[in-house]
Amino acid sequence: MESELRLDLVIAGRVQGVGYRYSAKMKAESLGIRG
Repeated sequence: MESELRLDLVIAGRVQGVGYRYSAKMKAESLGIRG
């Protein structure tokens, strides 16, 4: 049986630079984070 962990994260602040969502998505995928 595989257990799963659920976290709800809120990231706040000034985002400087275009592509933040893309880079965050790519980093999450490289860490095996889904959702």
